[in-house]
Amino acid sequence: MTQAQASFAWSRDDQLFLRFLLRSLQQHKSNQLDPYQVGRNTLMKAILPRGPEVTDSLIHELMIKLRTIAPWQDLHALSPVLNPTGDFETPFPLEAQGKAILSQSSSPKPIAGAVLGPLDLRPSDPLDSVRHDFGDLRVFVIDDPTAQELDDGVSVERIPSEPENHWVHIHVADPARILHPGHALCHLARKQFSSFYFGPANYPMFPKALMHDPKFGLSLTDSSMTEEPNRVLTFSIKLDGQANILDYKLRAGILRNVRKTSYQDVDLALGYSTPQKGYPFGGSDAINPGPPLNDSDVADLRILQKLADDQVLKRFRQGIFSPIQGNARVEWKTTPPINIRSPSLQGSVFQGFPEMEYVVSANDIEDCGSHNLVSEMMKLASRVASRVALDNNVPIIRRALDPSIFASEVDVDELLKLRTPHGYIAGKEFVKICAFSTSGRYTLLPKQHAHIGIPEGEGYSRATSPLRRYLDLVSHWQLHHILLGPNAPPRPPFGVDELEKLAVEAEIQEPLIRRMHKANDYFYALMYIKRFAADTAMGVERPFGDPLASVKAWTMQLPKKNPENKMDVKVYLPDLGIQAHMPDLPAELHDMPLGTNLQVKIKTIEMGLRRTRLVMDLAQDLSTIG
Repeated sequence: MTQAQASFAWSRDDQLFLRFLLRSLQQHKSNQLDPYQVGRNTLMKAILPRGPEVTDSLIHELMIKLRTIAPWQDLHALSPVLNPTGDFETPFPLEAQGKAILSQSSSPKPIAGAVLGPLDLRPSDPLDSVRHDFGDLRVFVIDDPTAQELDDGVSVERIPSEPENHWVHIHVADPARILHPGHALCHLARKQFSSFYFGPANYPMFPKALMHDPKFGLSLTDSSMTEEPNRVLTFSIKLDGQANILDYKLRAGILRNVRKTSYQDVDLALGYSTPQKGYPFGGSDAINPGPPLNDSDVADLRILQKLADDQVLKRFRQGIFSPIQGNARVEWKTTPPINIRSPSLQGSVFQGFPEMEYVVSANDIEDCGSHNLVSEMMKLASRVASRVALDNNVPIIRRALDPSIFASEVDVDELLKLRTPHGYIAGKEFVKICAFSTSGRYTLLPKQHAHIGIPEGEGYSRATSPLRRYLDLVSHWQLHHILLGPNAPPRPPFGVDELEKLAVEAEIQEPLIRRMHKANDYFYALMYIKRFAADTAMGVERPFGDPLASVKAWTMQLPKKNPENKMDVKVYLPDLGIQAHMPDLPAELHDMPLGTNLQVKIKTIEMGLRRTRLVMDLAQDLSTIG
């Protein structure tokens, strides 16, 4: 992939209009007037006097043809969330802002009673005197090989006098030992609220320079790579052989034997097969093993995996289940060189295109083996966080979820027979019987979390990703207050009123963050499909068949009228792992029940942010639908 100056250069006035069109591609609330609509329609009529209807897809295509953005440009990276100033020429503006703040930050000399300013790092570790040294205890940090924000590690402690019982320790990075709530980086983190993981690039909540700083590094580090121990908050929980919690405790910890490994390496060591993902356009799972785990490592991991499986089995016996949710993502085998700048407001010629692979997976596939091990340990840590806060009467934000509501005629016993061993039910069956699927919410009360099997009165407070989620960092500041014991100030950093405001913020921010991640996956999935279909239309041979010639689908909802007053239905394409729309249904299909099987084909692909969608046509005779 290369970038060269175009044979022309856009003037300052031209660039003003180009900036306007780029900004017009951003999302806005559907119940608000689009502030860009009139202006962009006027511009587009001047550029394309006899052009088609002005849509995001048309403007996206025009920006590419005007040499303003690369064909692979991530439009989400230009959004106000990640580019609040609208500066399209500075790469990673939030990262640049964070690095500038970090360069001005320093640790003042410790002075009793001193108030820390917005550029002051903590002068010393406030929990240094109470940290528990875990010595040679093996701690496993299990993540993807390319992960840079390493939040957590796990370890197991045998109890010789109680061979059926074990202590499990979840060790979590401790940024609160460096950052106080009033630091400018924390104010920036509150605005961003979370790290973002998009196809071509990641956008961490804190600057990478701080994450891996030799002195202040926040991310956990393999002990073979550093002489400094890792300082953590450790959530410990004592379990018996039936997944029951016998005891728990919270400590500030010091780790001296941290081993970084990957999900794949743990699965290989424990004898689990790699999750069977789908590659509808060709490809396969790459196996790139890291350094082998030794016998002692494997022995510890087997115990941890057994304890994790016990938690899953307990929920299964409680009758808890979840729908299988498929997903598609594009894996970037190559990424654009860092010297390529897109957008290019002066105009550039972009050559080449990233190598991508289209992958279909699902939550039931990913929730097994080492992924399940880590997931279950993090759930246990979140239970400890809530319990410890309750015991010490310190307010903390919790996550709650009520049970789903099902149609009255549903036979629950028959429904439970449809579950997989991990408690999943096929999505097509779930939509048929679920009358109302509840959403999670934030509360300061210890409410139930039905999906995880946490009862009323216990609560669930996420505290395992303080480098990636702002609310988790807030929980750490509250837990620090508890660990300080008699040396703690009279009140915790956040009172009830402030936490309630934060909970409201989270109810707004987190759905937006989830939608952005899903939309980014969908954007690149459709980009891949569109290029594949265009190549096929130009005569590229498909010796193993064309997966887009006729696509399986099933209806996710009952047909209903869309804003154009035509009958529309949303469908799921299981082989492609994505949703699509079928507008303007023939009258014979207006009464289709949920879960109806169809064969469909692509009609149009609309790129953009506000209206990224795949539109399908029926690819079978009406008489064959039943």
